[in-house]
Amino acid sequence: MPQYPKTRYAITSGQFYEPGEVLYAAGVPRSSRTRGKVFVYQFPSHKNRQQLIKDILDGEQYGEYFGSALTACDVNSDGRDNLIIGASLWSRLSDEGRVYAYVTQFSIKNV
Repeated sequence: MPQYPKTRYAITSGQFYEPGEVLYAAGVPRSSRTRGKVFVYQFPSHKNRQQLIKDILDGEQYGEYFGSALTACDVNSDGRDNLIIGASLWSRLSDEGRVYAYVTQFSIKNV
């Protein structure tokens, strides 16, 4: 993620797509004009190669701080980890916060 080298805020890892394939997720809550982004990526198998970005997830609301908290666990018992993303400043009438749960099939999808 060379374009965001110093702005990663939260990091987690999980087996989101294939069993045994460990991927990493990094939250960048102040990117995209403060909507926030989460990058799902894989470390290269050889040194001196760039990380392979597998997916990019975008926040929905300006200033929600999407990606400020991340965790991974298998919430639906399908054998793959699900990505849970916090947006601590999401609001409707006041600062309420929101949790996004992403399940994986062939790509990560929000539920």
